[in-house]
Formats: sequence, C-alpha cells, structure tokens
Amino acid sequence: MPRKTKKPPPYSQPKSRARKKPIDDYVTLNHPGTEITDEEWAFIQAIQRYQTQYRVRYPTWREVLYVLTQLGYAKQ
Repeated sequence: MPRKTKKPPPYSQPKSRARKKPIDDYVTLNHPGTEITDEEWAFIQAIQRYQTQYRVRYPTWREVLYVLTQLGYAKQ
C-alpha cells in the first residue's frame, strides 16, 4: 500500500508572525534590555524567511551576512 505524501508548503510566501508580548512583565521590568527592538525583530523575521525559502535549518555565517546585506546593512 503506497504512503500518502503531503504537499510541501509554498516556500516563497513567508508566514506572517505577530510580535509576541513578553511572557511576564516581571522579566522586562527587572531585566532591562530583554525586550526585542524593531530592528532585531526585522532581522529575526528575515532569517526565518531565508530558512524557509532555502530550506536551511542552521544558516552559515556567510548566509547570515547575505541576509544582513539584503536588509541594507553595509560595512563602513
């Protein structure tokens, strides 16, 4: 009996992820710097899109640098 195979998800369209609230206000109040900035969130989302699009679980540093350059960062 042949196995049923699932259709792979479309990798060109990233899933929309809503920004999650902190787990606990205690953490953000007593440990400054634990909240994620908008720039950090954009980087996290870009890495997740790259991982999904290219089916890479752990990107190399070269791939991370590629994502950063695509976001507009450059060496000065």
